[in-house]
Amino acid sequence: MTLSPTLLLVDSTSTSTANINSIEKKSRSSQSTVMGMAIGYDLFVFQRFVGSLRRSGFTGTIILGVDPQKVDSKVEEYLLAKNVTTKFIQHVNCSTPFVNNTEDLRAAQKELLTCLAPYPNLKARWGRFPLLRDWLAECEECNGPVLITDVRDTIFQRDPFGDDAPAIKGLQVFEEDPRMRTTNWLVEWPVTECKGVTFDEPMLCSGTTASSKKEDMLDYLDSMHAEMNAWSQDPKCHFEINGDDQSIHNYLFYTNKLGSKANAIPNRMGIVNTVGALARAVKEDHMAYTKERGVHHSEAQVFPYRGTKFNLTEGRWVAENFRLTDPKGFFSNLDGTRSCVVHQYDRFGYQLERWLQKYSGLLDSPSIGN
Repeated sequence: MTLSPTLLLVDSTSTSTANINSIEKKSRSSQSTVMGMAIGYDLFVFQRFVGSLRRSGFTGTIILGVDPQKVDSKVEEYLLAKNVTTKFIQHVNCSTPFVNNTEDLRAAQKELLTCLAPYPNLKARWGRFPLLRDWLAECEECNGPVLITDVRDTIFQRDPFGDDAPAIKGLQVFEEDPRMRTTNWLVEWPVTECKGVTFDEPMLCSGTTASSKKEDMLDYLDSMHAEMNAWSQDPKCHFEINGDDQSIHNYLFYTNKLGSKANAIPNRMGIVNTVGALARAVKEDHMAYTKERGVHHSEAQVFPYRGTKFNLTEGRWVAENFRLTDPKGFFSNLDGTRSCVVHQYDRFGYQLERWLQKYSGLLDSPSIGN
C-alpha cells in the first residue's frame, strides 16, 4: 500500500472510539511510571529513550528489563545516573514449540527458540507482558499513570504525563496511521486462523499502551497473559513470527475483552504519535525524488529529503507538505502541538537522525558528524 504525501491529512475522528473531548490537563509526572523491555541494546539506544524522557522533565519511575549478560559498565553507569530501575531477565528454553523446522532459520525466527523465565511457554516477545505486570505489581510507588512502550524505536519530545500533556483516562490503546487496518496480515492472518473471526478496524499498536491507574494496566497485562496462554496451548495458534502480540492486542480490544475502561486513541491525538507508516510514505517519495535527481543509490540514504537542504541548521528536516512536524522540526499532533511520545522514529533514517543529534536538544551525548 502506497501512501502519497497528499493523502497524509485525514479526519481521524471518524474512526475513533475515543472521546477526544476528554483530553484535559493533568497532574505532574512524579507519581507516574514508564516501563519497557530493553534487552541487548547498547548505550546509543538508552541515550535516546532514557535521555529524551528525562530531558522532557519526567521525574517519575522508569523500569527497564535488561539482559545482565549484555549490559556493559557504560550502560550500567548511565542508567544508574538517570535513576532507572533495572530488572534482570533470564533466557530459558521454550516449553512450547513455536517453530516446527529449526534448520535454516532466519535471524528473526531464531528468537522464537528462546523464552523468558518464569514463562517458558511464551515466546520472548510475549513473555514481556507478564514480566512487566509482575514488576509493576511489586512497585509500591507506581500508582499511575503508567506507560508501557517499546524502547529501541521510541523518543520523547514532551513529558508524557506533564501538566500540558493530554490526559490519560482508563486504559488507552493507540491507533496507528488511519490507513493501517486490521485487515493487514499481521492481525488478520493470525486472528482468523486462531480465533475464526475477522474485523476491519483501525490498527492498534501493541508497542504503546497507557493507563491512568496501576490497576487498569495490571488488568490489561493479565488479559494479554491469559490470551497468550490460550494461544500457546492451541497448535493452530502457533505462528512462526514475532509480531503476533499485536494480533492478540487487537483481538482483545475489538472483541470487547479489555472492558469498558479501554479506549482507542487516534494517532496524533493523544500522548503517542506512531510514525512508521508515515516514514514509509516519506521514504517512497525520497526514492522517487533522488531518482529524478540522478542521485546514486549509495548516496540517497544521506541525501536531503525533498524540500530540505544539506546545510540544515535548525527547523524542518522533512518537507512541509507532509505536515509531520512543526516549523522547528519536532513531530506534531493534528492540532499542531508537539507530540509527547514518538514511536518508530528510527524508520526515517539519517535525515532525522542528523537533526535529532545536532539540533533537537532532546538527546544525551550527540555524536553524529556533519
